[in-house]
Amino acid sequence: MSDTEFANEQKPVWPGLLVGACLLIGLLLRLDGIQKESLWYDELYSATQASVALSDVYESIRLYDVHPPVYYLQLSLWEKIHSGDVWLRLNSTAWWILSAISLYFIAKKLTSPGVALLALALYSVNPPGIHFGRELRMYAMLIFLAIWSFYFTERFLTSTLKSDRCRYGLLTLATSVIVIYSHGAGFLILVSMWCQACLMWGTGQTSFQSGFRFMLLQGFALLAGIPEHARAAALQSNHGGLSYAIAPSFGELVEQSSWLFAGLGQPFGLWTPAITFGLITAPVLTSCIIKGAVQRAVLCFVLVPILAVYTISHLSGPIWVFRAISYAIPFTCLGLATGVLQISHTLLHHRENWQWNRRMTTGIYVALLVSFFATAIQTQREMLPRTSHFQSAVDYLHSESSAGDLIVVPQKFCYWAFCWYFIGPGEVDPLQDDETLHASTGQIVSVDSPLKHTNRSLRQVSSRRTVWIITRGKHPTHEIIEELGTDASVELRLVQRYDKIWIWRLQPIPVDTLAVAP
Repeated sequence: MSDTEFANEQKPVWPGLLVGACLLIGLLLRLDGIQKESLWYDELYSATQASVALSDVYESIRLYDVHPPVYYLQLSLWEKIHSGDVWLRLNSTAWWILSAISLYFIAKKLTSPGVALLALALYSVNPPGIHFGRELRMYAMLIFLAIWSFYFTERFLTSTLKSDRCRYGLLTLATSVIVIYSHGAGFLILVSMWCQACLMWGTGQTSFQSGFRFMLLQGFALLAGIPEHARAAALQSNHGGLSYAIAPSFGELVEQSSWLFAGLGQPFGLWTPAITFGLITAPVLTSCIIKGAVQRAVLCFVLVPILAVYTISHLSGPIWVFRAISYAIPFTCLGLATGVLQISHTLLHHRENWQWNRRMTTGIYVALLVSFFATAIQTQREMLPRTSHFQSAVDYLHSESSAGDLIVVPQKFCYWAFCWYFIGPGEVDPLQDDETLHASTGQIVSVDSPLKHTNRSLRQVSSRRTVWIITRGKHPTHEIIEELGTDASVELRLVQRYDKIWIWRLQPIPVDTLAVAP
């Protein structure tokens, strides 16, 4: 073979370079500011749950968390390497890298290299995707699982060879079970898969037999998930459900759905939803009109979860939480990429002399998208990562408290979060229910009343030490004050506040003052 013939058979290098550039840009955006703030409340909860021995993770989750254990199991392995804030957040970054590569691979398999590359580029700079790609929670992993759930469903329902059906059937079943045991809202991904199968059968993309086999597999997955659903339902009912969930109005539905594309920063204020939908409506609707895999991705993995959560919230009980539908993000990017290229192709096909105008129009649209993303990313950058008020409280008490002081944190999860920084990472064992810990600087941190650890009155305890109380989200209740035995002999004073974190100091009132008090 001549050198010329060998050169002609070589594949172009630039597609691989563009893919690498998209991944690098996405990685840099997620690393930017990752160390700006310490871990916040939910992240500290994740870190504490994963800090126990791997064999104890399931038991700890069973007692305290409505979410299943798979995410915490893998995070526990990650945390065994290091427990620093940045390292822990990099777990989500690693899941983002895997999901981005998966999106490109699957889009290339099901559509075209051009669509795959543009979808990857959009996903790399998507503002909420940046947030979930560095937050120490399970949403980056959930996105990864949703991408492969969609792909395995496609391949299982379109396979004609028995060997392929068996392989993709097992992968579909395994992925479905993992989804159920990864997040409390994992059932939404299964709902998306069911709609995907129904849509394929209704449009003649699969046979009735294949659809029946798929639903049979899903039945097995649901049976495997019954123990987890029963446990989570019982735990949630005992805690009164999701206090932060809402049943959104139509306006809230539109506003929060736009967050899938614009992020939480609201870069254009009240106009953000209108501008967002103005940019994406035409391309996304175009992708919905064209029959194929992308149509199913957008309809079943973007629109269905939004409508499902909205409907359940109004018919049953509020469950609307924006993070639960975060898995729709890559499918939104895929639909947008497909629609943009399809509109561009249509303009060229119907007007041969429009090639220059087509390029100019596409360039203007891409420039608008880039400007929109840049503004949204900058706005979000000022908000995220969230401020770690626990770290602020710890810094304050390190400077104001002394050896022998007693610090009471009467809310269990707040106690975990506070101790992560005041005592040290992993020092609280949820299964041991450590109610009292000693800091290296001499302070005592307790989740219960100081009277539980001494028979002396609070006045006697306070004569030799200062008693501090840390609360989150509300004033100390009368029950806490009564339990601490403060009554009229002790003054409770607010000394510092960091948003929802309140720091109080208990001080004994002099006996002379009590004697002359009316």
